[in-house]
Formats: sequence, C-alpha cells, structure tokens
Amino acid sequence: FQLNSLIFLIILSIITISYQYKYKYKFNHIQSITKLNAKKDWSPPKSNDLPIEDSNRGLAFTVELPRVAGLSWGSDLSFRWIFVQDIDPSGLAAQTGLINKGDYIIGIGNTSTIAKDFNFVLDTLSKQEGTFNYTFFRGTKEQLLGRPVVDPTKEIYTITVIQEGKPNIQLTCPGGSNLRTVLVSNGINVYRSLTRWTNCNGKQRCGTCIVDIKQGNELCSLRALDEELVLRENPESYRLSCVTYVYGDVTVEVQSPVGAAQWTR
Repeated sequence: FQLNSLIFLIILSIITISYQYKYKYKFNHIQSITKLNAKKDWSPPKSNDLPIEDSNRGLAFTVELPRVAGLSWGSDLSFRWIFVQDIDPSGLAAQTGLINKGDYIIGIGNTSTIAKDFNFVLDTLSKQEGTFNYTFFRGTKEQLLGRPVVDPTKEIYTITVIQEGKPNIQLTCPGGSNLRTVLVSNGINVYRSLTRWTNCNGKQRCGTCIVDIKQGNELCSLRALDEELVLRENPESYRLSCVTYVYGDVTVEVQSPVGAAQWTR
C-alpha cells in the first residue's frame, strides 16, 4: 500500500510540473505576442531620433498623434503663434520624448498653422480623424520665417468708427489697446439709452458696451466664455468693448441693434 501511494505521488508530481511548465510557457508566449503587437501598432519614437538642433536655424519635426494627446496650448498676446504650454506626463505626447514646452505648433495634418489664431487651429484640429501629423518648430519666430516678426503691441493700428447719421471717424492706437477705452476717451458713445450713465465703467458687469466689429474681428482678442453667454442672441461680430483688445486695423459700428437678453441684466 505504501509503495502504491509513493508511486501515485510521484506520478502526480510529474503531471503537476508538466502542467505548470506548459501553461507558464503559454502565458509567457502570449505575453510576448501582446508586446510585439503593441509595438507593431504604435511605438513612440525616442528623443535621439531627432536631428541635432541648429541654434541658428531652429528645428522642425513631425510627430504622429491623435487629437487627445495630452498637450495644453498657449499663444502670444495676439492669440496667434500657438505653442505647447504644458505636457501631461501620462499622455501620448509625453511618451514620444520628442516634444518640449515652448515648441510652436506649425502644422496639423496637411494644414499650416504658422501664425494662425486659436480659432483657426482648433477648427483644423476638429477636422482630423484617427492619428495624424503634428508639425512642431523649436526655435524663434524669426528663425521660422527667416525675417523679423512684428510685435503687434509695438505697432500703431487704425480703428474706423461707424456712427449712424455721422461721418466715419478714424482713431489710432497701439496694438493691444482696450477697445472701449479708445472709443470712450475719444468721445464715442458705446452705450444705449440710460446705460450711458448707469454702466459699470468698463468692469464687465453690465454687458451694455456692445459694438459690432464689421471688419477685423479676427485681429482682436478672442471671445471669452462669459462674453459668449452675454452675447448669445447677437451675431459673432458683436463684442463687449470693455474686454476686447485690438491687434490690427478694425472697423467698428456703435449703437447697432442688440438682442433682448441684454436688457434683462
């Protein structure tokens, strides 16, 4: 009986070892195939795949990524020249090891975004599907364009003012000037009815300093979310002049008709 028990235990041990080896091998084999497939589907390039940056010319490079890649974007004061403001350490962009904060985004898919504004870049991004090429530039604007780049805050621009029943007026201001400040300081009334005396004096609390930017709206600061809400019943060219900053020549009409929502505030 003892001999039979011993033989049985030996046979059972052999079967157990064989079983463990078989399935351990199978698990490792499946694991290696999974890694291989993942690498075949997408493998982030390494940082040493980039050529050495030329300090006199800058560096342009392309990375294939999806729309949601873990990048936060910024821009200059004119809301153009979109660049990488921050990188999510857990995002796909960070995994490439290629992209740095401050790199300009100069292309999305087959579309150039050089010196384009936020709206243009976001619209271009929304049209992309799957993964596509982002083109980045590491260097200065001057290196990219091969010529000096005008700082809009150091330029003088013209604001053409349209007033019903009056001849047009042309005002000049430095780039980055507040539209309401320029208009009011030159005797232009941006208010309607009693709000001329009851307004918030440019503190963005009353929503009544509404103007219609007939030309050059893309040369002004972008609408903020709260401005969008205030002006929801009006055309896109309507702006709250107290929060609008000018970075180019614009044509503005004052006293244009406004939506009823403005009078419920």
